[in-house]
Amino acid sequence: MGGDKPIGLAIAGILVGVLVGLPMVIVTVFYLFASVYAIVAGSDFGSDTINVGAFLTGLVVTVAMGLVLMAAAISLIGRALSPKRHRA
Repeated sequence: MGGDKPIGLAIAGILVGVLVGLPMVIVTVFYLFASVYAIVAGSDFGSDTINVGAFLTGLVVTVAMGLVLMAAAISLIGRALSPKRHRA
């Protein structure tokens, strides 16, 4: 009667959760990078204590890594969900 509908809804819920959660991972990884960099750079409480180039490079790398991770996840999820073609 219901068939595979509950399984499909569960898979859709998991996919939405993963794809919504991935942008939060970008923010969390950058926050971790910024915190570790602040600890390593020192706590002189001055604007000249950080290297702006290194800080912006960290931002670019974390965002790029997040985008690549999201693209890979979307590719793998799409490939797994696409129907299999059978040769006749």
